[in-house]
Amino acid sequence: MANWLIFSSCDETETYFQTLADLPQLDLSAGRAYDASYGTGDTLFMYGKFQQPQNPLTVTVGETVAEIVKNEKYVYNQSFGEDTLDRIGILIVEEMGLGKNRPVTLKSGEKEIICPSIEITAASASLKPYLAQRLKLTEIHSPASEPVLLHLNNGKGSMYYFDTETQAFNKISAGGVETVTDMGSIRLALGSEKFQVHTLYAGAVDPQEENLYFSVRARTGTNYRSYFIRYHIPDKTVALLNLKPNAGVRPSGAFQNGDILGELRFTVNEVQADSKGNVLIGIGSENAAQAVVTVGRAYFNSTQNILTYLHNTDLFTGGVNPLPGKQSDDAKNAVINLEEGLFYTAAFNAKTIKQYDLFKGNSLEEYRSATQDAKTIGFFGEVTLPSWMRDANSGNSISLLTLPGKKIFISLNTLLDFDAERLIRYAPSVDTSGYESSNERYDFHALNYDDEGNIYLYYKPGKQFVKTQIAESSSN
Repeated sequence: MANWLIFSSCDETETYFQTLADLPQLDLSAGRAYDASYGTGDTLFMYGKFQQPQNPLTVTVGETVAEIVKNEKYVYNQSFGEDTLDRIGILIVEEMGLGKNRPVTLKSGEKEIICPSIEITAASASLKPYLAQRLKLTEIHSPASEPVLLHLNNGKGSMYYFDTETQAFNKISAGGVETVTDMGSIRLALGSEKFQVHTLYAGAVDPQEENLYFSVRARTGTNYRSYFIRYHIPDKTVALLNLKPNAGVRPSGAFQNGDILGELRFTVNEVQADSKGNVLIGIGSENAAQAVVTVGRAYFNSTQNILTYLHNTDLFTGGVNPLPGKQSDDAKNAVINLEEGLFYTAAFNAKTIKQYDLFKGNSLEEYRSATQDAKTIGFFGEVTLPSWMRDANSGNSISLLTLPGKKIFISLNTLLDFDAERLIRYAPSVDTSGYESSNERYDFHALNYDDEGNIYLYYKPGKQFVKTQIAESSSN
């Protein structure tokens, strides 16, 4: 009982076990204790024995009675069999008071528990929730040619891309558009002036915006090679991390954990970097249609360049997949949050989005859409996915933006929150005038966000980089 808070009674006539059954108990064990800090708009979940539904139940935070938005039974396994707890969710609001040590009490019937206090902040740690104003889309930059988008998700609103005509790596920020480097400078630094880029497969910038990682297929003479390169932005130095010397885009040879980047025989076709120096790579292979697909993933720390393989997929053709790691067919179209060690997959035919532990590969949480006539905002199982995500013909991949706190930005004004287990609307609506879309999933690619709650996107039909911002009052 060390991890339980229990109302205590001194009535000697009550039997111990009946007393225990009648008393409210709060479960504070690992995995069920609530957090120490919440933002307004967050949901706080409490587990325990609250005598539901027979007793009236209230939870008070500060001096405000909380709205109970979830009240259900939770079944879990113990060594001696199954047990059932009550599980409630309360909505944190500003009226409860901002700051530390906000008191929390739970009352079941006439009996009350003093629970651990919490800190309440003005907003969630990531994107500001529940913006009251209507938003609009505003163009930031329109490149001359179709860009290759580089991964960066750091909450600062920066966007990076590769210009296929000028072969320059460009940064878009509040200060405008600037060239970070170009392939001519990269070639000179590598001493390969005849190095001709054929395809840029993927690229990423770390959250500190200090290192640019990218993978290219290039021709030297009559031979094609795959290069994986790091460019250090502050001092403009170049490092060749891996070179696949032969022309084919297919991993070959023996691979094992502990491999050191150098001349491993694979092509990198995905890149993502976190703030701790870890770099995740997708390993590409040509399929029967000569398209490059991800057949496995691995990661390394930039201080050592030693690979740990995470998983491989069933997309490899031409024999047995040579890459180590856990077989995970779900992961072939994963949306990855390296910073939080998570990845997400979508099965639109089954109307589900799943959350996985990136490093262990096990499933953690699942969002399953309800029937199409259910609510569009609310808790998992009670709401439907947006219609464009329910299209059975749209495939199984999602190019969506992950946010801190186990959130996914799934449409222009909607978040999927795995911590709160609900679909939330962060703004009433978004005016998309001038940015018409027949398929939001393909037409808008969310790239980054900022501390004011704006989302930064690439609008493919118009070849435009855009952002959301509060619409003028005249357009409300």
